[in-house]
Amino acid sequence: KARPTRGRDLEIGPTLTFEEAAMGTQKRIRVSRIETCDRCQGSRSEPGTSVETCGACRGAGQVKRSQQSLFGQFVQVAPCPSCRGEGQVVSQLCQKCRGQGVERNTRELDVAIPAGVEDGSQLRLPTEGDAGSHGGQPGDVLLLLNVKWHRVFQRDGSNLLLNLSINFAQAALGDSVEIPTLEGTTPLTIPPGLQTGTVLRVKGQGVAKVHDRGRGDLFVTVHVSTPRSLDPEAKKLIEQLAGKLSGGQVMEEDKGWFYRIRDTFGGGSGSR
Repeated sequence: KARPTRGRDLEIGPTLTFEEAAMGTQKRIRVSRIETCDRCQGSRSEPGTSVETCGACRGAGQVKRSQQSLFGQFVQVAPCPSCRGEGQVVSQLCQKCRGQGVERNTRELDVAIPAGVEDGSQLRLPTEGDAGSHGGQPGDVLLLLNVKWHRVFQRDGSNLLLNLSINFAQAALGDSVEIPTLEGTTPLTIPPGLQTGTVLRVKGQGVAKVHDRGRGDLFVTVHVSTPRSLDPEAKKLIEQLAGKLSGGQVMEEDKGWFYRIRDTFGGGSGSR
């Protein structure tokens, strides 16, 4: 008699926005899958008709054939051709599934996407795949998540990276500016004398941690913008300022954002 066989797993690749992946969302997923026929309940027979034991294999689902050779007698076991290995013969096939016992349907599943998933993350939905046969368990649905690129933020694990441009007056004198976050905006203090490339940290404004509590941080790399053109009055003021500033200095090679964060927040003292 045929053994229970587990149903096939299905793979689906839903697309999420950057915000949906970071903050979590409820997503409706369309799944085309093989399901047990709701008319015959998988028996393959029309309701009200009988299912009989196969006379050819006597319900075993397989037949044995003996063959004589020079080396002795060989016994070959094969699925019964009369019942196709079922062990039973259907007298009248189900009109809906035509005796297959299964049918293909499209379903919509509401899936909770947890906060903090990344591009390429996988989520498994147990028993939502193709139906099994002969009483076997259904397969699963595997979601392979695709996360869209964001025009403002970059992501590094649970942390967010942001580039901010300010003018040299703000850099020299300091200022308070509004910067974007995943949930709106938040104030950021620019300390006086800030140098271009400085990284400022805003705690708790990153992405939710999937396997831990809390959220990451937002790291803001500040760039001092130099104007390409000046009106006569502005040019005169800058020329007056230039006379009071010291001459140029030789600077060390610019570091990547990781090393600037490490130096700023004491993340280590190893060399590059």
